[in-house]
Amino acid sequence: LRATGPDSGSARTTLPYTLKLAFSDPWGVRVGGDAWVRQTDAGTRETGGGDPGVVLKYRFGPTSPWGVELGEKFPSAGPTLGSGRADTTLNGIYSNDFGDWHTDINLAETRVGLPGGQAHGWQAGWAASLAHPLAGDWGIGGEFSGTHQAAVPDTAQFLAALSWNASPRAAFDFGVARGLTDASPRNQVFGG
Repeated sequence: LRATGPDSGSARTTLPYTLKLAFSDPWGVRVGGDAWVRQTDAGTRETGGGDPGVVLKYRFGPTSPWGVELGEKFPSAGPTLGSGRADTTLNGIYSNDFGDWHTDINLAETRVGLPGGQAHGWQAGWAASLAHPLAGDWGIGGEFSGTHQAAVPDTAQFLAALSWNASPRAAFDFGVARGLTDASPRNQVFGG
């Protein structure tokens, strides 16, 4: 569950989902989106499902920290609960361990579906995170991330999270995120 703070006059609550399948050592697929969305803006409220997406992931060798993803978001939710347009993303990944610390670095380029006549349909995205185990099955992590698109204000946020590994196949995250620019959602809380 993810909730975005109402300090901008609007609020958004979502129930995101992600399903992952590694069908060979280097190849995997991820399907995800928002199973449920409640968007409140200027006194109006809409609810329904969000935009789904599919991502194909490839890792360059069994021990390589490098990978790449190709993803497509489908505009099934409409312009209020989703973007109303399809997006295509190519993402480069570096994921590695340094002792007890784990890092993930992502650099992405997205072809953003824009209404006809609008330029600047490319958006760059970045994220850099560090995670460290705590006592038992608990861990802590932090992440800086953001986006840049010509003629659109940049976004940036910092996220802090606790994780609990309930089993080798199930992990739960709880945390908060704070927007670092005026164009970013100011406050978010999440768990899942």
